[in-house]
Amino acid sequence: MEGAPSTIEKILLQMNTAAQFTDTFVCFSYLSLDPFVQSIALFDNDYPIIARTKLYNDYKAYYESVKE
Repeated sequence: MEGAPSTIEKILLQMNTAAQFTDTFVCFSYLSLDPFVQSIALFDNDYPIIARTKLYNDYKAYYESVKE
């Protein structure tokens, strides 16, 4: 499906790749992960609520596992 949400595995791969070149991430696109955002036309049609919710929950679990 075009515009399908990513997976936590792909996001972590991208973050791990970028981490080779930096000590800190300043910004991460969280808005597209939030299943409660309904007013963004791009995400309304391309990111089904079930897929967005799964990615949101996966990312939240990852964040909880690594935060200090």
